[in-house]
Amino acid sequence: MSWAPDPWTGAPNPMSERMAETLDTKIAAADLREFAASEREYSVSVLVDVEAPEPSLEIGPGVSFLSAGKPVGVTFDAKASTAEQHAVEATRRSLEAMSLKPRFLKAARVFIVRTTPAQLRKILELPTVRSAAPNREAKLQR
Repeated sequence: MSWAPDPWTGAPNPMSERMAETLDTKIAAADLREFAASEREYSVSVLVDVEAPEPSLEIGPGVSFLSAGKPVGVTFDAKASTAEQHAVEATRRSLEAMSLKPRFLKAARVFIVRTTPAQLRKILELPTVRSAAPNREAKLQR
C-alpha cells in the first residue's frame, strides 16, 4: 500500500514504515487503513480486538459430558482465563488513558471506541491489541 499525501487535505503523510506495516497487519479493511494513515480530525467507531489466549474447556475422551446429571471429565484452563482478564484490563486502562470511553463486549472479546486516526495508530501499537475493524451496522434485507 502506498502512503501518499492525504487525498482530502493534500497534507504530507509522515507514516513510518513500521507503522505502515502495523496498519497492514492489524487492519483488514482498506477504508479503515486509509483512515488510520490520515491526519483527519474526526473520529469513527472501531472494534478493537484484544490479543489474549482464549480460555478453553476440555472434555476427556470417551467420557460423557453429563453423567447422572453432573459434568464428568471437564477441565478448564484457568491460566488462559487469567491472562485474558489481564490483557482486557491493560487494554481498558490504555484506552482510558487516551481519554477514550471504551465499551467491552465480553462474548466478542472486543472493545468499541470512537477514535481519531492518531489515536487509532496508538491503539494498534499496544501489545494487547490483535486487530481493529470498522464498527458497522448490519442492514437486513427485506
